[in-house]
Amino acid sequence: MSNTSKGGGNPWAWLGLLKWSLSYSDGTRKNDDITPMSKEDREFLEKVMAEGIIDENERMKFILQESTKAMEYYRLRAMGTNPDSDPPISYAVFCLKKKQR
Repeated sequence: MSNTSKGGGNPWAWLGLLKWSLSYSDGTRKNDDITPMSKEDREFLEKVMAEGIIDENERMKFILQESTKAMEYYRLRAMGTNPDSDPPISYAVFCLKKKQR
């Protein structure tokens, strides 16, 4: 599902909040004394749901990208190049240069 649903935030996060809320509602409270949320409370809840929920898929994607960059850096270092100053070269070009020496 996309994050474009009305009300802000990820719809799956809202579903999680609904399940949590329902688990704490035991039915002993009368339905006639339940009132709608105030505008301020609703805005606060929407802000928390939009900013406070970590998208685990996006977080994992970021971690994998950073790990891949680090592994490439250390691979280049192990091949004898300086990734900080040498222009990046492919492994194939590196092997050709080694053969020519």
